[in-house]
Order: sequence, then structure tokens, then C-alpha cells
Amino acid sequence: MIDTLSSELTKLRSQRGAIGALLAMCLLMIAMTAWAAAEVQTDAVVAGDDDVVQNSLAGVAFAQLAAVVLGALLITSEYTTGMIRTTLTATQRRARVLAAKAVVLGIVTFPVALAASAIAFMVAQPLLHDGGYVAPAYPPVSITDPGPARAVVGTALLLTAYALITLGIGTVLRHSGATIATGIAIVFLPLLMLGIFPEHVRTRIEQLSPLAGMAVQSTTGRMLSAFGGDQGGMPIGHWTGLGVAFAWAVVALGLGGGLAYGPPQSLGAGDIAALRASDLDGNGTLDLAAARAVQPFVDVRLGFGDGSFAAAQPWGTGSPAADLAPADSDVDGDVDLVVALPEALTIAVLSNSGLAVFSPPLTVVSPILARHLAAAAHRAQPARAHGVAARHTRRRPDGLERTRRYDNRLAVR
Repeated sequence: MIDTLSSELTKLRSQRGAIGALLAMCLLMIAMTAWAAAEVQTDAVVAGDDDVVQNSLAGVAFAQLAAVVLGALLITSEYTTGMIRTTLTATQRRARVLAAKAVVLGIVTFPVALAASAIAFMVAQPLLHDGGYVAPAYPPVSITDPGPARAVVGTALLLTAYALITLGIGTVLRHSGATIATGIAIVFLPLLMLGIFPEHVRTRIEQLSPLAGMAVQSTTGRMLSAFGGDQGGMPIGHWTGLGVAFAWAVVALGLGGGLAYGPPQSLGAGDIAALRASDLDGNGTLDLAAARAVQPFVDVRLGFGDGSFAAAQPWGTGSPAADLAPADSDVDGDVDLVVALPEALTIAVLSNSGLAVFSPPLTVVSPILARHLAAAAHRAQPARAHGVAARHTRRRPDGLERTRRYDNRLAVR
């Protein structure tokens, strides 16, 4: 587990998008808090009821957007680049990888968010004083007071929870745009649209959505009043509300860690003539090749090693296919694709470069045996995924060893 944590921390440091989101979270927290504190005004003389502490941390409403992006990019960038295959090859247990990412995200996000919250609180105080938030209506507050200290620490924890929520969502969706959009819908929209709901619906949103975590900032009965919230304060306790936000994070991470495998991946609209699994790119994980019965190409989807596959890459065959077999037809150690093309009365061989990049098809005329040869290739082919080929190693003139595979029943040249 220590090695996995070290690896995930190294990857986080190398992801410029994630580092940029982390810095944006800090800047938004401080800058938007300062802007809000400079804009708010009061003329209260005695017994002011505005929440000065909340006003001193108002930037969290915008910093949470960057936290959503941070959590999403930490996982979805690996699916985008294909690095997730390397990650899951090195660490076979998907849950362990996700746990390591969650720990690294937490230990990086919390201290940064804590520093940003503390700075934002201190920057806001003189600006609020200039706006009329002074004694006796508003006695001065210090960051060391119990209420403000709880609010500052809780705000940092809340931003961490939001980042963890989108980490779990990203593990399920595996797409940056979809993950960020979903995270914003869950985390930010309830706050933005709070005022349009009737009171009983608003109460449930404040109690059950991740917005409940905002209660940790509350020190008066005016919490969230600027967003159309309940003028009597949030209907949930400080730490209880924060616990609801972390419960969302636990559920999202649980789904990503194995309780769900994401939406099913479709291979097409019902025109698949044959579907075969083999290690086409030589990385030790199974990939998929699907021959099309209507369109003249073969779909290749590279496997990530966790049961999911990359987007389809089409390779032209010149004619619709009836069958497909992975086979090392040129005996170079790489799995090629042998495709039966009944309309052209031929078989086509797509030669593999070793990285699942295929050359234009070489066709062999076979009026009678086109389909049968491809089927025989599937039964007898010496691909590494089936492990049935005889192997012979000889030394080449350049001193390198080369493995040759032979099959007595079928040899496609």
C-alpha cells in the first residue's frame, strides 16, 4: 500500500491540470471572499443578525467548483491518456488504487484548503469593518474563537469532501466532462437554486444534499440567507451537516471501488458479426475486436485491465465481415486479425505492429473457404491469449532471440 500511495502522489504532482485546479481553489477561496466582504454593507447599530463568519468564508461557494474539477481530473485524466492500464497492471486491485487516490487527494487538499480558508477569513475582517460590521452590533471575531475556528477547519474539510465525491463519480463515469458536470450538479446547483424551492423542499435539500456541509460555518440564524435559504438558520447541526457531505463521498467512492462498474459500453447497433478477445497491444490485458456485418471495418477496443475498454478504433477491411480470428499470421510475436469477407469471397489479414496499430488489409482469394479458414484460425490460432501454439526460439544473425510460433493445421502467410 505504501508503494501505491507513493505512486499516486507522484502522479498527482505530475498532473498539471490537477495542480492548476488546486491553485484555483485557493485563489477563488481568497479572492471571492474578499470581493464578497467588500460588497456587503450594514447600518445596524445594535443586535446585528448577519453571519459575519459565513461572510468571512463566502468564497467557498466558488472554491468548491475548483474542488470538483480537482477530484475529477485526478482519476479521469488517467482514463483519457490510457495510463489507467499501467496503473491497474502494477496494482491489480482496483479498490486499493482508488483508496490510495482518495488518501492522497485528502492529504493534499485539506492542508491547502485550510490555509486558504484561514487567509480568506483574516483578509475579510478589515473589509467587513469598513462595511459597518463593527461593535456594538457586531463584536469583533478572531480566528481563535471557537465558532470561527470550527468554521475555518470545517470549510477545509468540506472542500475535501467535495473533491472526494467527484473522485468517486469519476471512477464510475471515466470521462472528465461528464464527471465535472455531474459533480457541479450535485454540489453547486443545490446552493445556486435554493431560493426557487418551497420551504419544505428547501429543508430537505439542506439536510440531505452535500450542501448540508455548509452548516459547519453557521454561527447565527442567518446562514445561507443570501442564497434564499431558511431565515431561521440551517435545519441541521454543524458537524452533522459535514458528516452528510462525507457520507456522499463514501457512497461515491464505494460505487467507484467495486459496488458498481459504470454504465455498460455499447459496441454498436446490432451489426456485429463476430467478437473476439485477445491481447492486441501486448500489455498483458485483454482487448476486444469486433467484426462488422454491415460496415466494412473491424472495431478494436483496448482494455484497461479492470473490465472497461477504450473507445472503438475502426480499421478498414474493404468489405463487411462474417467472422474474425486473432492470430499471429506473420510469426512476429504480435497478434494479427484474420477476417472472413464473404461478399468479396476473400479473407483479409490485418497485420499488427505490436501496439494494436494495423496495416491495410492483405487479401487472399478463397471462393469456398473464406469463412471456414477464418473459423479454423480461431480454433487453432496460436495467439498468446489462448496459449496453444508451439513455440521455437532461434538466434538471429544480429544476436537477438526471436520466438516463432507454428501451427500445423493453419498457416496464414
